[in-house]
Amino acid sequence: MIKRCHTVAELNLLLGERKGTVGLVPTMGALHEGHLSLVRQALEACDQVVVSIFVNPTQFAPHEDFDSYPRTVESDMAMLAGLGDVIVFTPSRDEVYGEGDLPVDSYERPTFTLLCGGRRPHFFGGVCRVVYRLFKMVGPDKAYFGEKDYQQLQIIRQMCRDFDLDVDVVGCSLIRESDGLAMSSRNQYMTDQERATSIQIYAGLRAVREAFSNGDQSVASLRRCFQSKLTDPQWDLDYCEIVGPQTLNSRNSEAILGDRLIVAAVLGKTRLIDNCSI
Repeated sequence: MIKRCHTVAELNLLLGERKGTVGLVPTMGALHEGHLSLVRQALEACDQVVVSIFVNPTQFAPHEDFDSYPRTVESDMAMLAGLGDVIVFTPSRDEVYGEGDLPVDSYERPTFTLLCGGRRPHFFGGVCRVVYRLFKMVGPDKAYFGEKDYQQLQIIRQMCRDFDLDVDVVGCSLIRESDGLAMSSRNQYMTDQERATSIQIYAGLRAVREAFSNGDQSVASLRRCFQSKLTDPQWDLDYCEIVGPQTLNSRNSEAILGDRLIVAAVLGKTRLIDNCSI
């Protein structure tokens, strides 16, 4: 059964005496199978599950797609209805940010400037602001995040350590379309031609993994291997980095087993991110 609430007071009534474990799946809506996989894992592990839907303004720059970001709450609710007993928390901006300044508002880490932070310097500060507030509002024991946003996952884990937040941040496997494209709410921005081209990212990831398994440890060589698969001239490659899985620091010379290949590229008007372990 799906139950929806808009305020913390309503949420607390639905959670009742909070018997057992509370799991939180934070989302911005426009749900797809990747999100649903997080909810399923939460339902398996937790006694009560909250799915938040909130398009967070603080992680968008003025030139980005905050106004046009898909808002599909009713269809999101329908998708969640078939999964089990879920509380859907859809707070307003005032409900989320009406408390005034919090310590997290000035929070910064060196990892904010790496990878996606290079093109989107505002992004991870905004993510931490909203996730911190959601944790405070919901009070979860566990929170579920997909590995597609791998940098975000590691930053949220670091935030919990820095602010001593007693939340188990669970990283969940990246979910792909049948042709390998990582599922994302922004995939719907692509034209049919761009969608067909987009699978070149997955081809690049696979090529790098194969090259590494065959003994190629050179970071420069592995980057060239990935880039060779982006054959369409429309691609604007933002970055292709091999990083330590926890530190997110780029390897300069040789990759080692367990490192992460993380990439971002723009195709038309759509920015795509992806990653895999090597």
